[in-house]
Amino acid sequence: MQRMKNLKKDGTCILLVSHSPNLIRQFCDRAIYISDGVVKFLGDVDVACDQYQNDLIQWGMVQQ
Repeated sequence: MQRMKNLKKDGTCILLVSHSPNLIRQFCDRAIYISDGVVKFLGDVDVACDQYQNDLIQWGMVQQ
């Protein structure tokens, strides 16, 4: 994790793929939310993570 933080601090572009909204919120400046191979959102990290979490709730994969 420290290595990734250093890379980001140095201006390196990092592609982080994760199902963890907390990790995405911690590291990323922008986010792409992809579902079933379709881009559902591109932009603000919080909006992307919120949409992902709302979809998980809607699909019954997590409790509110």
